[in-house]
Amino acid sequence: MSEPTMPARDEEAEASARAEAARRGRALYEAKLKALLEPELNNRFVAIHPDSGGYAVADSTGNAMRAIRKSRPQGRLYLTKIGPEPEYGLTARILMADMMAAAWQRMLRGKPFRSRGPGRLW
Repeated sequence: MSEPTMPARDEEAEASARAEAARRGRALYEAKLKALLEPELNNRFVAIHPDSGGYAVADSTGNAMRAIRKSRPQGRLYLTKIGPEPEYGLTARILMADMMAAAWQRMLRGKPFRSRGPGRLW
């Protein structure tokens, strides 16, 4: 018995919604929050709720997410490191999660996993 899968249209809509939330969250950070948070809170993390404009600052992404979820339990979040230097580890974790989700969806659709060498998922 196979697990239900998400149709391709739904996957595209989900990817589009994620991209739109990221665009709106980044725009909020640049337009309103950057001036409020930098440089005093550099190297901390901010979780932004793009739908409401609410945000929370913490020492880690997990703590920032938990803090904003107390007041905004629903909706997408945008997470970023405060300050001029990007958080490469966060970017890598997000990309890996997206890659693993895509691989899982391939498996659920019955398409075999093919490795293209060390460190490459497809």
